[in-house]
Amino acid sequence: MAGLQGALQGTPGTPGVVEHLNALREERNRAAHGDKPKSGPEFALRVSECAPHLECVLDRAQFLRDVPWLFTVSCVYQPRSRSFDIVADHAMGDHPDFERRTFSWDRPVGNEIFYLLGPEGPVPLSPFVANLLCPRCRQIEVSYAYRYVQSKNVAVFKSFGRGHEITSPELGDELRSLPGQ
Repeated sequence: MAGLQGALQGTPGTPGVVEHLNALREERNRAAHGDKPKSGPEFALRVSECAPHLECVLDRAQFLRDVPWLFTVSCVYQPRSRSFDIVADHAMGDHPDFERRTFSWDRPVGNEIFYLLGPEGPVPLSPFVANLLCPRCRQIEVSYAYRYVQSKNVAVFKSFGRGHEITSPELGDELRSLPGQ
């Protein structure tokens, strides 16, 4: 996807997005494991240390602002035109009331999968983003891959909206089969 490589790669003296996200994750983990700021000045210091990382991540992710997320509903081949009619929800608004859109593409896409629609065409977000039934709130939730539990061969997802954890053995298989895993 255009812009992704530039965002990920750093240059000497300028870290890429991953390094900045790691710094933010380290601070989150510090706080989650009991090392929270204990005074106003310490809080201000830690915020001032994190702010440049957050600003850099947001700056480098600007290429994503014009890249819509789609959740495919159907993909039907049209033999006469040799194209695929796609019905998808524009997953950029208020879940679950996404605006429905139609497209005609020269290649097929999977049903019920999230895609980024970049200049080169659709880019699948699966198995990193999924629509899953949350057993806690009993609703379909847009969720992101949070961790993989190797002993159980399941992926654990977190819903974007509520932060509920949802396990998925099927997506665990997909994550495990990725190269380099």
